[in-house]
Amino acid sequence: MFIVWGTDTKKKNVTSVGPVVCQSCGSYGRYNIYKTYRVLTFFFFIPTFRWGTQYFAESTCCGALYALDKEIGKSVAANAAVQILPEHLTLIRSGVSQNVQSTQNTQNAQDTQVVKDIEMKKCGQCGTETSSESLFCPSCGAKF
Repeated sequence: MFIVWGTDTKKKNVTSVGPVVCQSCGSYGRYNIYKTYRVLTFFFFIPTFRWGTQYFAESTCCGALYALDKEIGKSVAANAAVQILPEHLTLIRSGVSQNVQSTQNTQNAQDTQVVKDIEMKKCGQCGTETSSESLFCPSCGAKF
């Protein structure tokens, strides 16, 4: 008997919540809520077991990414009326400001622009997001 199995990381969009004031840039926007989880598959496409479920909130105004408390994420996924508070969010990646923010220096005025902390790239084979410094996908091993 020959059994083929594997693991995969899945991403599922849950809902969109808002309007909210983004904790990263201070603008009005919405949070796109999604969850990720690992799954054990037979023959690479029949899911049998899930583990490692995490919930995330991504702001529409600047693209900031937050880890969302698991209990709050479950409530949002169940369509319960839940208010997402700043203490439910943990900043993972700050976003790019849509406007150029001005800062006044004591000697002269300069314009500065907020940029992303980490550049991400997506695997063309399995869709896993990883840092741009990686040469191979950490999920499926494909070369970028």
